Amino acid sequence: TDGTVSSRELTEHYLRRDLAIVLVLWHTGLRLRELVSLDLAQVDAPAERFRRVHRKGGRLRDVHFNVEVAIALRRWLWERKGYPNAEREPALFLSDRGRRISPRAVQDLVAKYLRHAAIGKHATVHSLRHSTATELVRRGVGIEVVADVLDHRNLNVTRRYVHLVGAQVHAAVATLAVPVGARRPRKVA
Repeated sequence: TDGTVSSRELTEHYLRRDLAIVLVLWHTGLRLRELVSLDLAQVDAPAERFRRVHRKGGRLRDVHFNVEVAIALRRWLWERKGYPNAEREPALFLSDRGRRISPRAVQDLVAKYLRHAAIGKHATVHSLRHSTATELVRRGVGIEVVADVLDHRNLNVTRRYVHLVGAQVHAAVATLAVPVGARRPRKVA
């Protein structure tokens, strides 16, 4: 070969990093600035959390993640070793030059993957946060917990993030039709 890198190799080179970034955003609800500020030392994989994340307003809080994020991070950390400056750079996510990835680079890569997934041409890191909130509520997580995940101090802010469709609202109200502890009538065949 002539020493050039094919577009397929380039894509595979970034895939583990990009997947880890998208999964961290989706499964934690982190803001863009919070994500790019993460350092290697903050990753506590056994406890499935990032330690002492700088949240909005200067607060330091632990941010929990799940097994999918843990697996993606493990794969990324293995790939990260091959990046320039990886031994000296404290940042969790690196650019191809071995520096902390920029917010703009994250915005661009998230938009690219959301476009490929046919999620929408105007999908952004921030709209992904809204989707995280909506999905958590759709799965039965209480609004107070969703507010905690998103690091909102005001529940009204969280309510603006949640976008439920009419069928979901109807299903929620329908659960009230059967008293707690009562049996649902059996369907007659």
